[in-house]
Amino acid sequence: MKIRKNGLAALCALLMVFTMLMITACPPEAGESVYLDHLQTTHFPHKTTYVIGEELDIDGLEITAFYSNGSSHVVTDYTIDREADSQGRIFLEQEGNITIFVSWGGKSSAFTVFVIPEVEPDQIVLAGYFDLKVDGEFPAWENFPPELILCPEDTDIWDSNAFIPFLQFTLSNQWMMKLDDLNETYFGKYYFWVGMDGYGAYKTSYHVTLSELGVIIDGIDIHVELFTEVTIQGTVNINNPNIKNIQLRAYNEYNQIDSCSVNLNESNSFTFGIYNILKGTELTIKINGIDDQEETLTVDSNNIQNVTLNFDLSSVTEGHAWLYFNDAFEANNNLYLSSWLNDHENRLRVDIYDQLYYDPQPVREYSLFVNGIERDIVIIEHLGNDIQFYISTTTLSAGWNYATVIVAIDGTPFAKDFAFWVNQK
Repeated sequence: MKIRKNGLAALCALLMVFTMLMITACPPEAGESVYLDHLQTTHFPHKTTYVIGEELDIDGLEITAFYSNGSSHVVTDYTIDREADSQGRIFLEQEGNITIFVSWGGKSSAFTVFVIPEVEPDQIVLAGYFDLKVDGEFPAWENFPPELILCPEDTDIWDSNAFIPFLQFTLSNQWMMKLDDLNETYFGKYYFWVGMDGYGAYKTSYHVTLSELGVIIDGIDIHVELFTEVTIQGTVNINNPNIKNIQLRAYNEYNQIDSCSVNLNESNSFTFGIYNILKGTELTIKINGIDDQEETLTVDSNNIQNVTLNFDLSSVTEGHAWLYFNDAFEANNNLYLSSWLNDHENRLRVDIYDQLYYDPQPVREYSLFVNGIERDIVIIEHLGNDIQFYISTTTLSAGWNYATVIVAIDGTPFAKDFAFWVNQK
């Protein structure tokens, strides 16, 4: 016995089915009327996960008919192609991923439900649907298997103490997550993150509150759009001609995700090249060293986004300047230099790090020349391949100063030149 939804009058239903069968018997030739091309499940049921023996619930299911001329409409008098009892109920008696077929007008579509043996007293089962796009397109799932990650509210996903179950998807648009060995200490609000190989992990706006054990929380539909890279560029105005260099830093909700230096002596343009950013993410832009001012912007769907940032640093006088860059040494692409200037502390700090592992460790020697004179360096930290040190800027001239960092590895020198601006004392 099959079940028909909505209890339409038998005569009307038979007439409609007969009409649709007549027009779908064969493709139309020139001058003939349109025919039903296919059915599609355009919205899945809210309930996706069942315990064996539960009754099928199709609330939320939407089936759409598409015709040969491109038109479409939602149908409601479809047939569920599954045996029902004398009261028209369908019970799910088989464990696993169960495909449910729907028919109308001689065509069919389908959706899938999960059927599990039971929910243990210390378990919570979460389930729903999932849509993911990368750069506006659905990815090849076999190349980018997604993971769904659950993380407590106000906890960064990279916190090793966070409660983070992982789920590897087995279906292209449906997911189920079993949380085992739980107790009341796990109750609270959690956010979903989505992770993909090569794309990192990103917090979504979807959350769930855990407040009861031994239950299924269903109908969690998550729609995410990822972008491999977004370039945010434009100009920055600070309202202070005495400051020649600043470092802009971009933050998402949790941490800094990019930075760039701006040379205001030559240009006030900036560029952020941000990887793995979600459309709709709100970014906070700050100037390094200035905590009481910020600009916010929202990442849109464009791969290149042009903006203007405005800060008022008119009250900032002498004793402040910021310079930052991160670049490879000449002739050694594994050796990198980071440098920033803080006139407030009268220091120019230099960090050098090497991406190669050496065994045995080579002999390294470091030197810094400013305006052609070797300067005394003060080591902050020297750990493995990396070193941090600084020089005092109190004896340097106001305005542009020119520096060369030299790293000698087993006697082979590698040099990096850069310039920095010192404000008038």
